[in-house]
Amino acid sequence: MSSSVFLLVGVLAALARVAQQIHSPDVETRLNYLIDDWMIQGLSSKTFRQKCAWYNGRSFVRCTFQDQRDGTIGETIFGYSEAQKRYTYYRFDSKGRSLHNLGFPSGRYGMVFTDERLEPEGLARVQTTVNLEDEGLRYTQYKSVQGRVWQRTADFLYVPAVQRRPVRKRRR
Repeated sequence: MSSSVFLLVGVLAALARVAQQIHSPDVETRLNYLIDDWMIQGLSSKTFRQKCAWYNGRSFVRCTFQDQRDGTIGETIFGYSEAQKRYTYYRFDSKGRSLHNLGFPSGRYGMVFTDERLEPEGLARVQTTVNLEDEGLRYTQYKSVQGRVWQRTADFLYVPAVQRRPVRKRRR
C-alpha cells in the first residue's frame, strides 16, 4: 500500500511540473544553455562578467553584466514570445542604451536575432547569433549599413567564469 501511495505522489508531482511548464521543451532547452556565470574568453573576469539565471518560474533568462572596457553595467533578458512565436532579446545598460531583437532557432542549439535601427552612419540591419559550442557560447554579430556589404562587428566566446571540478566517484 505505501509503495503505491509513493508512486501516486511521484506521478502527481511530475504532472504538476508539466502543467506549470511555461515553454515547450525545445524553447526551454535553448534558453537553458544561457544559464551560467560567463566571461569572455581572453579577458579577465574582472574586465567582463555576465551572470545568467532563470527568472521566476523559468519564464525568462535574466543576465546581469559588468563591462569594464566601456564602464557599463546592465541586463539582458532572453525569452520566447508565444504570441509572436519568436525568441526575444532585450538589452539595457547604464549609458541609457537599449535594444529589442526578435529571433528564431538556429541549428540544433542556437538562436539568431535580427534588428533594424538608425545609427549615425545610416539605417543598419543587424544579425546576432548565439550558438552553443563545446567550450561555451559563440556570440557573433553582423551589420549592414544602408544595404552595403555585411561586416562582422563582433565574434567572441563566452566561457564559464568559474571552472567546475569534475565529479569524483565515491570509493566503496
